Amino acid sequence: MSTKKAYETKDDYDDYMVDMGTTHSLLAMYLIDKGVATTRANDLALAIKYCFGAITPLDERNLKICSELLPEMFTLAKFYNDVYGDGTYPFHRFVKNTKEV
Repeated sequence: MSTKKAYETKDDYDDYMVDMGTTHSLLAMYLIDKGVATTRANDLALAIKYCFGAITPLDERNLKICSELLPEMFTLAKFYNDVYGDGTYPFHRFVKNTKEV
């Protein structure tokens, strides 16, 4: 499986009204590039980041329960990884392993 690359913004980072000191700023810029209002992009990006952060440390038992009860969380966590790429965390491999659980 090839490594997914991080999203490349349409404009320079300085052109976005996004707090660059966060771990969801690239996701906010992606949403803005796709037409989401700047005033909403940061909150949406933060919520998606929290989904990613909540899913990735789960053990097998909780993965199974959450995948049945909250499959949308996995979709949002995957979206976060799609924007950031597999540079720091190969989420697509994680999802594949999760399906086997």
